[in-house]
Amino acid sequence: MMRQLLQPAITAFFDIIGDESTPDLALDEIQLPHGSPLAGIALAESPIRQKHDVIVVGIRQKSAGLVFNPPGELAPEAGDVLILLGQVPNLEAVARWAGAPSPQP
Repeated sequence: MMRQLLQPAITAFFDIIGDESTPDLALDEIQLPHGSPLAGIALAESPIRQKHDVIVVGIRQKSAGLVFNPPGELAPEAGDVLILLGQVPNLEAVARWAGAPSPQP
């Protein structure tokens, strides 16, 4: 309850993500399969943000664990899990492009 008083914008943000009346916005994850066109490409060079308007919040790397707010030069590899924030259709487009199963809303 104290967090709601001291950080109302953060509380409101998570309320929006979890609110069923705004199902278009989601926080989700996709695992990059072998042969994914995203594997080995630096985040800054990929179309995730520029073309699909999706934010990479974090990457769970097979080799190094969880990286929050990954830098643009980080290049995910096959088997890594991308934690993404965006509108559901955009998340689905990223999953299709990356060769992963579509995220669940």
